[in-house]
Amino acid sequence: MNRNILTFIGIIAIIVIIIFAAFNIYFKYFFSFSSTDGTYRTNEELITYFYNHYSEFNKLNEDLLIYAERGLNRIDDNWTRPDDLTSIGIDNNKLNTFREIFKSLDIPRGISCDYDSISYITYTYGFSISGESTGYYYSILEPANFIRNNAEKIQKEPFQNLDSIKLPSSASYHLFIKLEKNWYIYNEYED
Repeated sequence: MNRNILTFIGIIAIIVIIIFAAFNIYFKYFFSFSSTDGTYRTNEELITYFYNHYSEFNKLNEDLLIYAERGLNRIDDNWTRPDDLTSIGIDNNKLNTFREIFKSLDIPRGISCDYDSISYITYTYGFSISGESTGYYYSILEPANFIRNNAEKIQKEPFQNLDSIKLPSSASYHLFIKLEKNWYIYNEYED
């Protein structure tokens, strides 16, 4: 009987070890696909960096707004939306030029845009369906700061400093700080 108990305990131990190893491999594999790109900067560092590269951001913005009006939605480091950018007038040489400018301005995940706004993504963390990003935002219309949670609570007043905001632990949020004219710093999180 003791031998049966020892065999049973041995089998349970092996199962526990296998389950632990499987979870360990899963989490290492799962988190290896997480995306942490760019340089995280505090609010003050983002402001300083922006003004140090102000003319480059403005020139790039002028070029990109033309394509945004034609339907450009995204240029990332290795994909675009629409897939075929030649349909809106961007050939491979122009695309490569944009990506080189993105690298030089430390916006490794490129841009995301609509016809009247462009997000310059300086830092990302997370996955495609959930995560955080920060960067610069150009918008013709003034964006509203908001924190969305179950009650759909919306913060309408501008935040003075993104670094001092106590963010919700489990809610999506989009925050903007005005730099000047149509330029903002943004921070967003999607859960």
